[in-house]
Amino acid sequence: MKTVNEWLEEGFWPYVLKDLRGDGCWVWAGRKNKAGYGYLTRLPRFWSRIPNPWGVKGAHCVSWRLHTSNKPKTFEIPNINQFILHKCNVRDCVNPDHLYLGTPADNVRDMIRAREMKKAGLQAL
Repeated sequence: MKTVNEWLEEGFWPYVLKDLRGDGCWVWAGRKNKAGYGYLTRLPRFWSRIPNPWGVKGAHCVSWRLHTSNKPKTFEIPNINQFILHKCNVRDCVNPDHLYLGTPADNVRDMIRAREMKKAGLQAL
């Protein structure tokens, strides 16, 4: 039987385009929601039993899981008050070097900073 990581890797890697734009971002080429965040749809049956308080089906969350976990038989998720955030502010980026664990307050600060940088014609990271 496959481990959680094996299932996730099968559904994850075929949709990752590394450094497509020359900015270091790994672009998610699979499905995206209306806000532009990638997500996985080809999921194993056990997926519905995994606690999902913060959208663990998001492609960037799966990337975080694959690159930070050292326990392949479990599915550890951050505390409900933690989010997986983008340093690069590219919503379809799944590069683990561009992701970090943050709080809801960090998320709001990032959104404000990204909006201000966009107005000034600058890019994050």
